[in-house]
Amino acid sequence: MLKRILLSCVCLGIPLASFAGTTGKLSGMITDSETGEAIPGVSVVLQGTVYGGISDASGNYALYNIPAGSYSLEASSIGYAKTTTENVKVIADYGAILNVKLKPESIQTDEVVVVAERPLIEATSTSSVQIITSETINNLPTRGYNDVVSLQAGVVEDEDNGNLFVRGGRAGEVAYFVDGVSQNNPLTGTANTSLNNNAIEQVVVITGGFNAEYGRVMSGAVNTTTKSGGSDFNGSLEYVTDKISPDESYNYNVYGGTIGGPLFTDKIKFFFSGEIRDYGDRFPRASAGGELPHNGLEGWTGQGKLNFKLMNNLDLELSGLMSFDDIEEYSHFYKFDIAHSPRREDTNRSLSAKIKQTLGSKTFYEVYYNNFYNQRYRGDGVHFKDLASYGRDSNPRHDDYYTVFYNADQDTIYSVANDTSGTAYKDLFGTATTTSKKVDGTYKFYDANGNEISLDQVAISDDTLRYSKDEGHLFSDFLHSESSYHGIGFNMTTHAFDNHKIKFGFEGERHTLRRYHHIFPELIHKANVAAEREGTLSTNDYDALIKAAYQDVDAFGYAVDDPDQELSSTASNNASTEWREDLNGAKHPITLGAYVQDTFEWGKFVLNAGLRFDYLNSDTKALKNPGIPLGSKLDTDPNNSSSSLDDADLVDAKTYTKVSPRLGLAFPATKSTHFYFSYGKFYQQPHLENLYVNYDYLEYKIRDGGYYFAMGNPNLKPEETIAYEVGIQKTFGDNLSFGVKAFYKDVNDLVQVVNIQSPDIAESDYSYATYVNQDYGTVKGLDLEFEMRRTNHIAVAANYSLQYAKGSGSDPDTQRNRAWQGEDPVKIIAPLDFDQRHNVSLNVDVRNSKKEGPMVGDFYVLENAGFNAQFNAGSGFPYTPVTPYNEVTILSVSEEPLGKINSEYGPWTYSLDVKFNKVFDLSSRLNLEAYIWVKNLLNTTNEVDIYHSSGSSGTTGYLNTPAGVNELNTNAEDFESIYKQAENNPTNFGQPRQVRMGLILNF
Repeated sequence: MLKRILLSCVCLGIPLASFAGTTGKLSGMITDSETGEAIPGVSVVLQGTVYGGISDASGNYALYNIPAGSYSLEASSIGYAKTTTENVKVIADYGAILNVKLKPESIQTDEVVVVAERPLIEATSTSSVQIITSETINNLPTRGYNDVVSLQAGVVEDEDNGNLFVRGGRAGEVAYFVDGVSQNNPLTGTANTSLNNNAIEQVVVITGGFNAEYGRVMSGAVNTTTKSGGSDFNGSLEYVTDKISPDESYNYNVYGGTIGGPLFTDKIKFFFSGEIRDYGDRFPRASAGGELPHNGLEGWTGQGKLNFKLMNNLDLELSGLMSFDDIEEYSHFYKFDIAHSPRREDTNRSLSAKIKQTLGSKTFYEVYYNNFYNQRYRGDGVHFKDLASYGRDSNPRHDDYYTVFYNADQDTIYSVANDTSGTAYKDLFGTATTTSKKVDGTYKFYDANGNEISLDQVAISDDTLRYSKDEGHLFSDFLHSESSYHGIGFNMTTHAFDNHKIKFGFEGERHTLRRYHHIFPELIHKANVAAEREGTLSTNDYDALIKAAYQDVDAFGYAVDDPDQELSSTASNNASTEWREDLNGAKHPITLGAYVQDTFEWGKFVLNAGLRFDYLNSDTKALKNPGIPLGSKLDTDPNNSSSSLDDADLVDAKTYTKVSPRLGLAFPATKSTHFYFSYGKFYQQPHLENLYVNYDYLEYKIRDGGYYFAMGNPNLKPEETIAYEVGIQKTFGDNLSFGVKAFYKDVNDLVQVVNIQSPDIAESDYSYATYVNQDYGTVKGLDLEFEMRRTNHIAVAANYSLQYAKGSGSDPDTQRNRAWQGEDPVKIIAPLDFDQRHNVSLNVDVRNSKKEGPMVGDFYVLENAGFNAQFNAGSGFPYTPVTPYNEVTILSVSEEPLGKINSEYGPWTYSLDVKFNKVFDLSSRLNLEAYIWVKNLLNTTNEVDIYHSSGSSGTTGYLNTPAGVNELNTNAEDFESIYKQAENNPTNFGQPRQVRMGLILNF
């Protein structure tokens, strides 16, 4: 009956989920150690769990729906010694094979204990997958799962900003999951979640050939599983710092802890972890000569998991992950105005509830609910969230002479004001008593006794509002965004059919998106003045002031004059009498996904076949005719004015459905050689921030000209990748393996900004920028992987990647300058910005277990100790060579190129990181681990960002040109000194040597 129900579900196409898997399968054969014959009726149990079974007549056993993690498998049968295999790894979404040999009691009476080794080849895998266990993560000289991912074959890291690119895909094409829940912000496509290292059970990195259950991902998937509570209480406390030597400290401090175990009863288990981060300089630079100012981070992460055993076959799991980071962003332009360098805050939260039930011994399902929330603020380092304080009459952009720094030579200037009777008042900061009749941007004035004077008392001269420069150039860009979704899903897996594992499911998400982006927040001074004078100004029109203050706001879901006021359908604000919810309210896109996947195993032959369905509905209005957005002279609709954006100019945005087939196969070419092939079509929704725009702002920009800012386009369709991969893996004995993987990808419909120019039939000339699906490209490459399992205390893992990534654009804003200048996009295939031709990773781990290593007297001084060295090398990234020009000048425009787009490459980069750790046993349940972790041991100065006019990170070459020599001869004596300070941008260089010490108390 169950088989009929399952077949009906598949055949009827019940909406089938993209929730990443968190469980795996363990199977194998039980044989007699002496005769090699299969043993039926053997009891196999994972200790401390309810997972168990009996071997069949052929000696085979299989355990399903096991949470990813490390276990001990106990096998027992009458006439044989009980055998326990420790350190058995169950991998999320994959099957582990463990064959067990039992010794007859006539030979062995005591219990046999063996330690399992993870197979060198994942025999059931039909794609590129890397599995990193908690033990490996603990030994590596890294922190966080993102650093671990960057070491894998096919992954390129841009050290300048930390972005990861997988097999030639853009930065937003990597899907991150923690305990099955997506951590990607749907607005931006990026993930900012941090995790305590000691909370990670395993990380599975997939760089190609995703099964159908993985949706809305084109390049890579990272599935991180956190630890679960066990039968005993356990936990850890950790402290990491670089305050070993004050001269080389960058004020790096991390405090972490974990705790887990049973809660009141064995049927309830918990695991919680937390981390506090305090970095004085979150990304030190080799050329800075110490800690960079205004480049710190303060943040925390909390994670928890509760597992309830409701029945023997019914489980409930509740999990949550929350993080917060307050981040300062050093900008070299602000070197002499550093307090105003940008600052941002990121808040992330994901919650999930999951019910899992086993139906019989071979079928199980799970139903889940997810909630994800992200909030970001980004703005000026001083005023930050206080938007009203950004206002000022002028926002001086440059130093007076050379325009290479913001306010390099200006002191803070304030002035005083007169009231209407001519009496002078000092402002909040100033002390002078002259009668300049100027008002500064604070709008607060005091008499001689310190009493505040209202703005109505301040004189306005010649019918003109006057303000002084106040504190220098502020960061003129304010952003507040929120994105969240509620998601539900269902997955079912069955092994009820011979040789088949069928998995199918569905998911649905409803998003809520809000964004407030003020391009020129300093203009708010006009609205502040108008508001404080309660609209009684006789010299300025109130509405005109408000419009000038807020016309450069692209906001949906928030009132245009208040970045924290959520907009309702009848919300009113100063900038517009009333907004309509369907136009400028919060956006609620809907995404649906469904899939069916069949894994057929016949002997050692594996065939994976899957089909996925995806649906995207942006649920908003779009321009009826983007080429004539405001209507035309030929339009006869009386309700459509060709001078404004009317309802007649808008229609419901398009919805998209996509079907993507997936196919993979694997088989042993020889006893020691594994071959696999995969093909798949993959779709990913565009970053949702590129779909939406405030419609008042859209009309304003159409009239005014798009300038430098692109408008969202709700009709963007999903981006597409078609990928092929073939791989061969070979083992040499029990401890060595070598693999070769070749891949090819066709990429289409990537998002890019373009300029829209008015045709002749338009009412007036206009030009604006928007996003469209126009970019395309190809990626091909080769990955080589080598692994030596621990032999004589030494383990080695190495990989090399060769890659050619070409396309018409590296990100959605590659052609922003051309759109700004009203030019058509360049459709030329060229190396992408992240086209790193060669990438090498080598890891060597030397480790002793208990009672191993050299002895001093009766002590093994290096027992439970290890040394890990991680070497990385990468060729340079491409750039377009140009004629030397004044490249460090603020808002400088590049000169004519000297070669093709991205035809030259920067220098190679190298790093050697090491970690030495030792565990001291304090008691049977308490130990202390101490470690020294050194980043960039050789203190290599890597050039990570270069000037296109010179190919160097240290100089533009401009001062050697005729124009540069002329400036040296005609400008002030300090010109050369100031210019060279501007050229010496520390963010052009990688990280210096950093020495950190850590202590972990495990109990």
